Amino acid sequence: MAWTEQDYQEIVARLMAESIGVNEVPEAGSTDDISSLPAYQPANGTEVPTVVKASLELLVAPALEAADKANEAADKAESNATAAQTAANTANEKAELAAQAASDATAAKEEAETATQSANNAASNAEEKAEAANTAAQDAEKVANNPTYIGTDHYVYVYNKETDSFDKTGIYCKGEPGSSFRVAGEYATLEALKSAVPDGSAVDGFMAVGTEAPYDYYAWVNGDWANQGKIAGGGSGNVVVIPAAAMSISDQATSDEIFNAFGGKDAFMDICQSIINKDTVCVVANIPEEPGMKLVYIPIMAMATYTDANNANFMMTIITETTFQLVVTVTDGVATHSSQVLNHIYEAPSDGNVYGRKNKDWVEVPEKSDVLTKGNETEYTPTQDYHPATKKYVDESKAIKYINISDSTILEISNSDTSSAKLRELIGSIFGSKDTFINIVDNIVDNDTEYQFVSTNGSSPNRFRLGSIGTWRNVDKTSYELAFTLTFIDSSRCYCKAYFISLQNTSSFDGYFIIRDIITSDNLTTITKKTAAEYEALGSKDANTAYCVTD
Repeated sequence: MAWTEQDYQEIVARLMAESIGVNEVPEAGSTDDISSLPAYQPANGTEVPTVVKASLELLVAPALEAADKANEAADKAESNATAAQTAANTANEKAELAAQAASDATAAKEEAETATQSANNAASNAEEKAEAANTAAQDAEKVANNPTYIGTDHYVYVYNKETDSFDKTGIYCKGEPGSSFRVAGEYATLEALKSAVPDGSAVDGFMAVGTEAPYDYYAWVNGDWANQGKIAGGGSGNVVVIPAAAMSISDQATSDEIFNAFGGKDAFMDICQSIINKDTVCVVANIPEEPGMKLVYIPIMAMATYTDANNANFMMTIITETTFQLVVTVTDGVATHSSQVLNHIYEAPSDGNVYGRKNKDWVEVPEKSDVLTKGNETEYTPTQDYHPATKKYVDESKAIKYINISDSTILEISNSDTSSAKLRELIGSIFGSKDTFINIVDNIVDNDTEYQFVSTNGSSPNRFRLGSIGTWRNVDKTSYELAFTLTFIDSSRCYCKAYFISLQNTSSFDGYFIIRDIITSDNLTTITKKTAAEYEALGSKDANTAYCVTD
């Protein structure tokens, strides 16, 4: 008989009621004597999965495979460590690097072995432990792919998988005396290097990779080109040498002479372009006269502009014992220049004195207390020959002083001997007082002062200088004497008088006043001295002339 759909459904329902799923089986307390596990496996062409028996060997296969990968990564790391050790043995300067690389590789191997052991121990939980093993394998691969290297500062750098960066160690690498760094070739890219030199085992040195400095330097390590880092520093290393002749261009130099000092026009233009287009250091090599000696100056500033082959500017400043500045300008192919030398100001002497600058040198400046300024209001009396004198001091110490007389008594008296009784009156009339007379004698004795009589009688004053002055003063300053002559003209008559005043006692006015007329004439114009023979030989005598025979 044929089965109906209902019959099928009933059979399925009974089977489902009496069966259990894989996830409903009892949980085993241990793995003893267990060789397989039930499992669902999708069946092709049906939505109902197939229940299958899965062996434990099959279930732990992913974990074992992960462990194999970890071991393979550890072997690779150990191989890299061996290669690093080999490189260190061939280059003294990489000795520390190789040692560190071997240490790091050993650490990586230990990490991989630990990961493998963890994976083996985690076989009971295949999915979780397989993921852990994969992670460990990836870490080991990272360490292997990021080998230890020597940085541009010559320190060893070790890869840190936690931060995915390199950590600086305290190991400093420096080559032994005599070691060298040799560049065997240069390529724009790493691909170009590998294409040109697929096997670098025979290369003695490093390969520079890059299009401009600083380059990456590669070495053949363990069958491949490995980056060894960059050389410390940077820039193009371009050095421009300025000829020493440029420092001695004369002020009258022509355009050609200026260019020749730089080695020619083209050389000058090359210097300008190098300064503009490159990282340039300028030096000036100067060869002095001393044999076996050379001076190299490095300008503290070098500047250039460049428009075309006929228009450019160059300027540099050099500091030696002076500051030298040179400017060269090229306009329409014609060169002109200017230069300047600045002397340095050195520290003034430190001897406690005040100094100022004069004629490019230090000169001592007097203290303010030692200088009489234009606005001085402090009294100062000179005591040495070359001391300065104030106006007040000069006015009071004039070589010529004045005695004012209100009448002409002194001029009118002739051939007179005056006794003590008349002395007081004459001194008072001529000098004003006894004290004035004494002061005049003191000034002449002490200061060599000259005097003039000034007569104020009349519309304009008349001045008569005392001539042939003679003075005397006793030690206790109680007696004073004054002798002098006066020459004057009155009403076309010439007068010459001699005066002698003696004050013997300043308290009692004892003394005398003597006046003698030396010449009194209304027409005498000339007095001449002759010998007796000369006088006898004269024919006619000159009018208004007095002849004095002396023998």
